[in-house]
Amino acid sequence: MDARSLKKFLAMIAVTFLLIAQSGLSALQARAETLKNAVTVTIIGYDEKAPVLETVAVPATEGETAFGVLRTVTEEKNIPMEYQLYDGMGAFITKVGNVEPQDSDYWGFFVNGIDPNVGVSSYKVKNGDNLLLKITSYPPETITVKVSAAAADQKEVIPETEVEIVKGGTAYDALVQAAKARKVALDVSVDSRWLTFINDIGGLLDGNGYWEMYMNGKFMDKGLVSYQMQEGDHLQIKAVPFDSGTNPGDGGSDKPADNPADPNPGGGNQNKPGQSLKKEVQTAIERINGYFAKNRNLDWYGILALKALHQPVPETYAEQTAEEAAANGGNYRNVTDLAKAILVLTASGKDAADVAGYNLIEKLANHQRMTKQGNNGPIFALLALDSGDYQVPERAKWTREKLIAAILDAQLDNGAWSLFGDSPSSDMTGMALAALSPYTGEKKVKDAVDAAVNWLSKAQADTGGFDEAVNGGEASESIAQVIIGLTANRVDPAGEPFTKPGGSLVRRLLDFQKADGGFAHLPSDETSNPMSTAQAFLAMAAYQKYLSGEGSVFQFAGGEKVPVAGVAKPNPADQKITDADGEGKRLPDTAAGHVEVLLSGILLMVLAAALLLQRKKVFKG
Repeated sequence: MDARSLKKFLAMIAVTFLLIAQSGLSALQARAETLKNAVTVTIIGYDEKAPVLETVAVPATEGETAFGVLRTVTEEKNIPMEYQLYDGMGAFITKVGNVEPQDSDYWGFFVNGIDPNVGVSSYKVKNGDNLLLKITSYPPETITVKVSAAAADQKEVIPETEVEIVKGGTAYDALVQAAKARKVALDVSVDSRWLTFINDIGGLLDGNGYWEMYMNGKFMDKGLVSYQMQEGDHLQIKAVPFDSGTNPGDGGSDKPADNPADPNPGGGNQNKPGQSLKKEVQTAIERINGYFAKNRNLDWYGILALKALHQPVPETYAEQTAEEAAANGGNYRNVTDLAKAILVLTASGKDAADVAGYNLIEKLANHQRMTKQGNNGPIFALLALDSGDYQVPERAKWTREKLIAAILDAQLDNGAWSLFGDSPSSDMTGMALAALSPYTGEKKVKDAVDAAVNWLSKAQADTGGFDEAVNGGEASESIAQVIIGLTANRVDPAGEPFTKPGGSLVRRLLDFQKADGGFAHLPSDETSNPMSTAQAFLAMAAYQKYLSGEGSVFQFAGGEKVPVAGVAKPNPADQKITDADGEGKRLPDTAAGHVEVLLSGILLMVLAAALLLQRKKVFKG
């Protein structure tokens, strides 16, 4: 084959590989698309704090009944549902899970907070409906709440409206009823991760802006469909156009900062975390929520941020992670992938020690490639173990003590950490600080943390960030990781040691937020980046936890962890591969993994072609 033919051949193969890789990426993105027609479903028994089914999004076919939707979701979630069929009346539900009505109680069916006046078998669902099945008595208990919505210029879209909804109804239910009463159209979308998202109210924004949600005058820390209303609550909604030029968090108001002594009214005090900065962080979080609700590209950092902010973590993340773990036989070639799986599962309230019969904690503690990814391995492993205060098995290869020792041994003389070698990295230093934070009671650890904090303060640029060539300049991700590490150790990222002429770490990170709510990678970037946004999301959550006196965003111990339902152990005859260390494993069955392999193959082919062509030139010369 001559050089010309070889080039054509390689080009054809490269195009083929790229098309396959692109299809893999498309498959990955398809998981997060808006559901064309969907509803949300909640099932509540006698204990409202422990629902039979927490709110989930369920796809629905055109003309499908609420009963059909309920059967679909209960079967998928392995929740038994018993019912009786009556001629002319349809289904009468008698028991869901292990809950059945007592005395004169019954399973009541409600749509968007009210009784639809038809049975569950007769009601045909519509996109955006919020279905509630709950134990009630007759007549169902109701509550009275208020709703108002206004444009940035204070013009009322929904004047303050009092509505009556069933007890257990949500803020979304209240909005639907208020909009109906005022004859205002709602544009909503539903997906499996973010549930119901308000795109527009009354056609006011037309894609140019977002809606800020307040409950009784305070920023809401969860979505409308996840917030259960109480008697007298007031839902306030404010439109914020992207090009409004208003100060985020003020709802269009030009009033000065809350602190009259603040030397920089409306802009926050650069020397301390005042009320203005706290409000800006709250608004930034609200805008990030809007960004991810529209773009559906949340990663594991975002999942941890949701948990840290006490927002609901969609069940689909835990399910997908558990399915991948089961398909792998609980084995991951990269220890960081295993650690991330544990973090996602634990943040979702699941027990990573029991995933389809596999103990991921045992797999982590005995991983053969712990140090193959540089300092990332021990750091991620320690974060994962401490996320749910997991017990390390006896005679494990990697105990907490060994992981801590490995991290301390890798610290550079100047107090920083690197990924590999001796080039200090602010990102890695921030991650190491987060991993070591639970152990600062030990002098060696405390000294290491103090040295790292000192190095970070000295390395911080006058702009407020960290300018590192490996990141292409001053990257938002570096700032985010340092904020996360500092707050885990109760060090103020907006305090004097981390406030430079350009502002504090927190203030500088806010500079990266774009009009769509996402965060850019570099200050010069015109568009936001999903990975940058997810890390900024976790950093904003970490700062809020710091202000509230809470702990690290990586620790979720305290709540009960349960196995992931509906994930079966795979056939042991599944094909396995053997890695360089002789450890039998099955490659992770994820689209991203396929893409990595394919792109690596392309790179190898290009290199091989270059060498072959060069060799031909040498022989010809």
